[in-house]
Amino acid sequence: MASNVNSIITTGDMGGGLIPVEYAEQIIQDAPKASVSLTRMRQIRMSTRTRTQPVLDSKPIAYWVGGDTGLKQTTKQAWAGLSITAEELAAIVPIPEAVIADSGIPI
Repeated sequence: MASNVNSIITTGDMGGGLIPVEYAEQIIQDAPKASVSLTRMRQIRMSTRTRTQPVLDSKPIAYWVGGDTGLKQTTKQAWAGLSITAEELAAIVPIPEAVIADSGIPI
């Protein structure tokens, strides 16, 4: 992921990088560790934008075996294909001008 740092952080229109590379690599490495969703949710690696995964569609039913005959009943379970589509997740974070003015990094 560190190889993509320059393509993510720098923009030619703004005269270079917004965040120095030595800080950017550390931020990109530590961001997933501090993310609430990435630490608590199960991650599914996908090679394409859409993935079909089998899920249990109907559950088997258990029956009591009793009486003199002791016959066991049969039951069924079924699987269905659930389609998972990866979508972009974004947020806009407002930063007060006082914080920008006091920043050690030129923003």
